[in-house]
Amino acid sequence: VAAAPKEGSFQLTTSPIGAKATFDTSGIECTTPCNLTLPAGRHVFVLSHAGFRETQKIITIPNDTGLIVDLVPMTGTLNLITDPAGLTVVIDGREHPQKTPVSLTLPVGPHKIQVVKGSERQDLQVDLSDGQFLSKTISWQ
Repeated sequence: VAAAPKEGSFQLTTSPIGAKATFDTSGIECTTPCNLTLPAGRHVFVLSHAGFRETQKIITIPNDTGLIVDLVPMTGTLNLITDPAGLTVVIDGREHPQKTPVSLTLPVGPHKIQVVKGSERQDLQVDLSDGQFLSKTISWQ
């Protein structure tokens, strides 16, 4: 009878790459993609990456040999209403394909929003946090 392995190799990949993985309370860390040798048994690790939600996973060594984790971006929603409707919206310098009213899912952080009506423009700054729902109404006189 073969003895149970005392450790196993584990390949960790994330999409996008470059996440920091912290294993258990052992202090083992790596930046994805990475390949580690871990003691046999159950392990909990946490993935953290700027702009993405923290993700926790549980693996069992030697059964689990690898994992690919899709990280979930942190986003907020901006609901933009204009009076009159049907205006062009420019987000961070790029024109959005839809006209107002529009609901935009944007990465967390600051954004420069511009609403264009003919030759006139109105600017606003928004700073979105994860899961935030922000509603803005812009009226032209």
